[in-house]
Amino acid sequence: MIDIIRSVVITCIVSAAVSWFLTNFNIYFWSGFAFITVLQFIGWFAFSYYTKSQVETAALEFQQSLVSEISKNEIMLPCTFCDHPNIVPISVDRDNDFVCEECDKINSVYMEIQAVAQTQPVDTTKGIEVK
Repeated sequence: MIDIIRSVVITCIVSAAVSWFLTNFNIYFWSGFAFITVLQFIGWFAFSYYTKSQVETAALEFQQSLVSEISKNEIMLPCTFCDHPNIVPISVDRDNDFVCEECDKINSVYMEIQAVAQTQPVDTTKGIEVK
């Protein structure tokens, strides 16, 4: 609430100062005050729209590049019919099917994503003390 009051006070001070200056050019104070106040609001809305569109554009570009990088993964999978190994491109944004290089049959790839506990590797260069 205090931020809104502060913004309104700053807007009124700027409008009053510019309006007082415009009285030197035979422009009435209140008409100049109203014009400058409206001009400040229009400027603020234009600035907000511009910055919001810039942020949305940057977020969309980042999301597209992220999907592009994620979709570049490949894995070697055996054919479910003949067990021949195939290098299959994996993408998270579409279905993953591949045709076997050996038997020309269509295979589907199903992925499961799960969380696992993180472990610390054992240092095998040190000897193990037995007590």
